[in-house]
Parts: sequence; structure tokens; C-alpha cells
Amino acid sequence: MSMQQKVTRRDFLRTAGLGTAGLALAACAAPVAPAGGDAAADSGAAPAQEPVNVTLISWWNHPFRDLLPAFNDLHPDIQVEFIDSGTGYSEKVMTAMVSGSELTDIVGSQDYNLPLWAATGGMADLTDLMAPHEDRIVPYKLNHGVHDGKNYGVPWDGSPCLLYYRRDITEQFGIDPSAISSNDDWMAAGEELSAASDGEHRLWGITKDNYFPWLSWTWQRGGGIYDLQLQNVIVDQSDAVESLAFLKTLWDSSAVFQDFSWDIGLASYKDGSSAVFPGAIWLAGIIEGNAPETVGLWGVTQLPAWMEGGSRAFTWGGSQLCILETSKHKLEAFTFLEYSQLSQEGQEVLWTSGALFPVLHEALDWPIMNEPVEFYGGQVALTMYAEVNSAVQPFVWGEGWSEAWDILVLAQGQVLDGEIGAEEALAAAAQEIRDLQGLA
Repeated sequence: MSMQQKVTRRDFLRTAGLGTAGLALAACAAPVAPAGGDAAADSGAAPAQEPVNVTLISWWNHPFRDLLPAFNDLHPDIQVEFIDSGTGYSEKVMTAMVSGSELTDIVGSQDYNLPLWAATGGMADLTDLMAPHEDRIVPYKLNHGVHDGKNYGVPWDGSPCLLYYRRDITEQFGIDPSAISSNDDWMAAGEELSAASDGEHRLWGITKDNYFPWLSWTWQRGGGIYDLQLQNVIVDQSDAVESLAFLKTLWDSSAVFQDFSWDIGLASYKDGSSAVFPGAIWLAGIIEGNAPETVGLWGVTQLPAWMEGGSRAFTWGGSQLCILETSKHKLEAFTFLEYSQLSQEGQEVLWTSGALFPVLHEALDWPIMNEPVEFYGGQVALTMYAEVNSAVQPFVWGEGWSEAWDILVLAQGQVLDGEIGAEEALAAAAQEIRDLQGLA
């Protein structure tokens, strides 16, 4: 499948299911109310204009509801209705885009879905509307809204990563997280922690079928599955090979637990068995929700670098908000997205209400970014996240991301099981991706 071709039936089925790369998201639709109004009876006044009704479907609407009163004060002529997802969200969105049927005005898209969704032709081109904001948005998030040179997404949330650590555990065993500057330092700290605690506490747990942290390390180093132009498969280059080889070394060490599931991970954050690990800013809310008794026991510091002076920034997760081509109210829909995602007022509400991290460079200077955070024991952590958010290098997902990851997850598992070396595994995987997707 050429990366420039339109979506095929196979692509639709793959994205609807999302395979190992996706999340099971869902939604239901509501009809869009028509704009307009009747002339006032027996009056020379201009006809009354009914508010335009804009609908938004996503998997998490709660934070938006909290900013709606302020938005309506500014735009009483635009009413926004939030529709929570049910089952089959991705299938419904893809069906609507491929068929051209009406579903909603605004949809939420995971960053990795946007290229394939945009290729259907079912998303509205927001390039001209986004042009005044491009320099304000952190580069990797702006890049994730672009497909074939056109902008189809308004960044929903940033997902910068830092090194999480349990203050009580690291202090108990004499580990100084701030002294960890390289991945070798990180693994050595984990081996020391494991030895001192008889294996009860380690850095973290690794799973064979998750792209994190291996691909995030590769992106941190400027590599990835594809080059930025989506013309070449580059996952067999040295940055990816060395990252996967290090994952194997870490897997074989006493520094980590093996074969972690999501639920085991949640339990490990609660009991402190996972004590020093990379994580996105949204993970704090998940930990707090599942282990509120640990609030105040956490701290964050910079991620390790791969080499002296190298990048200490990467990301995990993230999403966009998009307007469907079938929307009858594109300008009104963008007006709401402009307020919610691209204004300080809107972004501060979304952070306070839903821990949705700002995507704007200027956020670094907002007072809210410099406030102590209870979860992190009063640490002024948000400034660190904002600095990382601006420093993450742009990378691409590509239309073939899900298919490519199905191939790579098998290669990763073979390497971790010791069946094959990282270089040989990625050479074979890269060639398979090239053959399937018609790339160099």
C-alpha cells in the first residue's frame, strides 16, 4: 500500500479495530441543528438568529463542560453539545468519513489515527484557520495535525514525559534520581535498588507488545519508523537498533520487572514496586485516581539522555481535535476549538479540570505553570513539563503506522526472547514494511 494512496477497505477495517496500536474508543451521534430563525412578527427589526448548534464527539468531554460558560459569554451565538462515546467510536468515525455521511462537527482523534483518517478526505482542511497559530504551538504537536502538507487537527493535549520517582522509596534506599543523566545511570540505579530491596522494588516493568518506551527512545534520538517526509522506512537505522538493543539489556537485568500488564502497573505504582520510570504527564492523574494515598510521595526529574548533551525530551500519547468535512458549521466549530485549545483562558480550564496539558510555547510563562503541585510533594513540576513539551523533536506516525507496528511488535518480542539480535530483527521488519507499503 503506497503511503499516498486513499484508504482501502483493508485500511478501514484495520483502523476500526486499531489492532495492538490503538485504544477501544466509542461514540454515538446526534443530529446537528440547523442555523437560522424566523423574522420577528410585526417588527421592522432584523430577523432573529437562532444560535448555531455545534456537536463534539470524543471519549472524554468532562473538561470541556467546565469552560463552556466562559465561552458562551464571548460567543452566545454558538451552542456546543458534547456527546460521550459509546461503543464502536472509531468505526463510526471512519464510516462517516469514507461515506460522506453526517455524524458530528468535531471529533477527537488520537495522534496516530489522524494520518489515516485525513487520507479518507473526510476531514476539513484547517490550514488557513491554523496559520496564525502555527508559531505558538510546540512543533511535535503541530506536526501531528498535518497530513500531506495540510493541517487537519487542532492539538488537544500535550503529553511530555519526565522521570517519575517515589520519594519515599528512593530515599529509603539511597537513590538520587536527580543524578541520573543517562540510560546507563538509570539501569545501574535500578540494579542497585533491586539488590538493596531483594527485588521488591525496581525501576519499572516492561511489556513485549507496547511501543513505549522503545519507539519513544528512538524518536528522542531523531529516528522513528519513517522519515519526516514519509518516503523512507528508517526503523533499521542505528538509533532504533541501539534503542531496541538497550531494551533487551534492560529486560535481562535485575533492574526491571518483565511482562507487565496495565493493571499490574497500576498496582506497582500503588505499592511502590515500580519506583523510577519514564511517564507522560497524564499518568499522574491515573496514579492519583487509583492510588490517592500516594499523593505527595511522587517527584519528577529530567529524563535520561542517550549521550552527553543529547535530548532529554520525549512524549507518550496525545490527541487532536478535528472538524469533519460534512460539518455545516466549520467556522463556528473552529471558533470553539480556538478558544478551548489555543487561548490561555481555555487551556488553563482544561488543565485545572482535566489535566490536559497546554500545547503552546507561551504556557511556560503562565502563572499556573509555576505553582507547586500537591501530587509531586509541592514540587513546581509543570514548568519542567512545559520545557520538555517545547523540546520534543517532531516525528511522524504515517498512514501505515498500525500495520508497521504489528510487524515491529513481533520483532521486539523475538529480540526480548533472545531469538534474534536487534539489528537482524529490525532489518527484516523494515524490509517487510517497505514491501507492504511501497516505500524505500
